[in-house]
Amino acid sequence: LQRGGLLDRIITSDGEARFFTTLDFTTAFWQLVLDPESRKYTGFKVDGRVYQMIRLPYGLKISSAEFVKVINEVIPDMPGVTKYVDDLLLRSLTFSEMLRLLKKVLELLREHGLKLNPNKCKFFASSTDHLGFNISTRSIKKQSKKIEGYLEYIQKKTLKRTGKVKLGNVRDVLTLIGLTGIYSRFIPNYQDIVKPLYDLTRKGVPFVWGTAQEEAVEKLTVEFTKEFELMSPVDGEDLYLDTVSTEHSLNGVLYQNIKGEDKVVMFVSSAFKQHQQNYTLIEREMFALVRVINKLQLWLHGRRIHVRGDLQSVVHKFTTLAKVHRKAAGWITELNCYDLVYDLKHKVRGQWYGIQAPELTVYDTNWTNMVPLDVSFVELVKDEVLDHLRRLDIFQSHEFSANMPTKLAKLNSKYLLKKLQQDQIEKNPKSVTTETLMEKPMELSNLIRDEDGYYWAAVDGACSNNGSSDAIAGIGVAWTPTGEFNISERVDHPRYRNTNNLAEAIALCKAMKVMLKLGAKRGKIFSDSCYLTTAINYNVEKWKINNWKNASKKPVVHREIFQEILELKEKFEKFELKHTPARSFDRNNHAADKLARKAVYTQELVDLRVDEMTEQQALISFIREKRKLQRSRDEVAFYKIKGDPICYEEGELVMLTEHRQSSYDKGVSKKLFPKRFGPYMVMKHVGDNAYRVRSIANESDEQIVNA
Repeated sequence: LQRGGLLDRIITSDGEARFFTTLDFTTAFWQLVLDPESRKYTGFKVDGRVYQMIRLPYGLKISSAEFVKVINEVIPDMPGVTKYVDDLLLRSLTFSEMLRLLKKVLELLREHGLKLNPNKCKFFASSTDHLGFNISTRSIKKQSKKIEGYLEYIQKKTLKRTGKVKLGNVRDVLTLIGLTGIYSRFIPNYQDIVKPLYDLTRKGVPFVWGTAQEEAVEKLTVEFTKEFELMSPVDGEDLYLDTVSTEHSLNGVLYQNIKGEDKVVMFVSSAFKQHQQNYTLIEREMFALVRVINKLQLWLHGRRIHVRGDLQSVVHKFTTLAKVHRKAAGWITELNCYDLVYDLKHKVRGQWYGIQAPELTVYDTNWTNMVPLDVSFVELVKDEVLDHLRRLDIFQSHEFSANMPTKLAKLNSKYLLKKLQQDQIEKNPKSVTTETLMEKPMELSNLIRDEDGYYWAAVDGACSNNGSSDAIAGIGVAWTPTGEFNISERVDHPRYRNTNNLAEAIALCKAMKVMLKLGAKRGKIFSDSCYLTTAINYNVEKWKINNWKNASKKPVVHREIFQEILELKEKFEKFELKHTPARSFDRNNHAADKLARKAVYTQELVDLRVDEMTEQQALISFIREKRKLQRSRDEVAFYKIKGDPICYEEGELVMLTEHRQSSYDKGVSKKLFPKRFGPYMVMKHVGDNAYRVRSIANESDEQIVNA
């Protein structure tokens, strides 16, 4: 069980207290005398002479930790006393309890020779400022001094001519976010508000202060200066947790209903990482619930928590999926630690969140009518497992289903064959090659044209065995989502190894050539490659100035292709390269992705003779051939270094230097085994230069290794 954060525990514990006392030390660190052996590490030089610190100095890396250690020894943990470096907070329900508690603490401080600053101490108060918050009975408010400091900073950054705030650099933005972050628990949807500001701090993004940032600061100022108080949760009362996910963040609010009135305990807001933004709707809602509960666990353990009723079907869906999916299993395991009741209805008035994901009803399933997993596995795989794996390519998803436990996975060859044929059609959209399109150009009207006169295209690249000597790269260029003139072809470069980044760059280059051939004067191309868009939009000009060397002073990879793209760019009147999120709902981007994958994988599908075998046979054949080919390549590379293989007899003792282990769900991986585990006895020759061996030293389980 993890404990909540120290700051959260200090400001929210013992909410019934009516009397507060804060104690602050006089020059806290200087009250600790350094051991003579430690003083030499604090030496400093002035006018040619070396001096040593006798007392614990400020600014030393370990000073805070050492002082905290001493305070914890002087004042042991006791009810009503919290410690935060040199700030002590005492609270009690009655005056006599506070008097007794204060006397005990002062006696301990006197006994150890520690002194307090009377000007900073506050005794027997009904409310007090502590660690940036104003604390009173059942109430937590913002500290007026913090609000004044924020307003002073805003005033300093406000332009007199326009009366609007303008920050000049990334440091100013980080300062503003730092000033407001302490009160994020008071502000609903905090991450959505500050997102335009965070965008300016991203690496490779030029600093341009615009309307979105001005509006963000205005909204942040209103929320930051608003009078709003939080409540310490009341023991014995149920808690209510409302969550919502947006495109870029997850948000939650924890509150209690006291005498018919909702009292907020805390707002929670967290930004999605790049890969989390690609989650489906139900994944985002499920992740939001799990993440918010994890952040609020200090208050939730041992209490009943009411959450949104429409989340119950989502949780049930993931409960079933957890049997075969690691991520779902982790989320369900976390939720099982809490007493959740799915009965919270949507708020109409006074709601904190105006959006409650009504689309969830589309995914609701009557799971009480679902047949057991071991009775009909086919429909469960079809509707509830493979549907969650759409982002995986065909081979990954089918290998996933083929590796199901035998007791659960009664594979139905008829259904699986239908599924494979359907996937083959989706992976084989209509297309032409660049050469064909250059020889017989299509009409320019076949391209999408926006109101500003820009002709659109989406490009993508794919690569199998990325970066290896046998890698296969393919490109996709989509003029329209289902057009017959879309481009799909394999590519190769005489100088560079085939990689996904290379394919992305070549796809852009070929799309620009075709646009110019068709007579387009303005071009707007979309790519989901951050590498490509960042390179073309921000880095190439720097590289040209630095003689085509990057920030690490190394030659730029794919230089020739970037130079060709720059030359093509000059031939347009106007040209824009836009970034679109990977696996987004952009139909053109989705089409380009399918075209690129078609170029890489279609031939392998044809070789499997899908129409002449069941899908189960096709899958087994494909997986077996893939692994056999990989093993043979690894063995060839291995024997080039180690020499010809040696035939070992049963009972012979050997030592392992490099162990290459194969498993059912992985290819050949390499793993080093220390010699202290040897020697090993050869138990059996299992074929293909592979042996089953057992360690003599520790009698471990038998391992299968290559000679």
